[in-house]
Amino acid sequence: MKRLADFSPNQLAGLTLLGGCFSASIFLISAPSFRHHLVFWLTTTLAICIAGFWLMLQASQELKHGIQNERWPADQIEKLRSIVGSPFIFALMIVLLITYVVLILAPRHSTAHALGWALYMPGQALMQLCGACRRPQKPSELADWRSFQPIQSEHWGQH
Repeated sequence: MKRLADFSPNQLAGLTLLGGCFSASIFLISAPSFRHHLVFWLTTTLAICIAGFWLMLQASQELKHGIQNERWPADQIEKLRSIVGSPFIFALMIVLLITYVVLILAPRHSTAHALGWALYMPGQALMQLCGACRRPQKPSELADWRSFQPIQSEHWGQH
């Protein structure tokens, strides 16, 4: 099995999204109503959710570290950044977030809550992907605040 460090940036982006969708899938699957199988289904769905969430986080972190360490050619990264930074992806994240909030606020409707969480996880995967592909910020002049002189005023203490 390949390590995550051996994957291309596009493959890591796909694994990030797959992990989000994988963990979201458990909210769409309803466990059977058999009491003697409840522990099995609860354990299985929890394990699937944790595995998908772990895959999403690990793949996005590996992508972020690979970009920072310049592991891949710049043109591969720019292609991925252009896709992730497109207005369509931003609009999709906003729609997923708004839909999640509306469905979670639905009073006493467990199906709406489950669907809300199912939409939340892919939204989280997209946010992780956008964060991993973000360009590193250049340090600004204000970054080193310790070099500033103490603030003094002639009017302090006056009413």
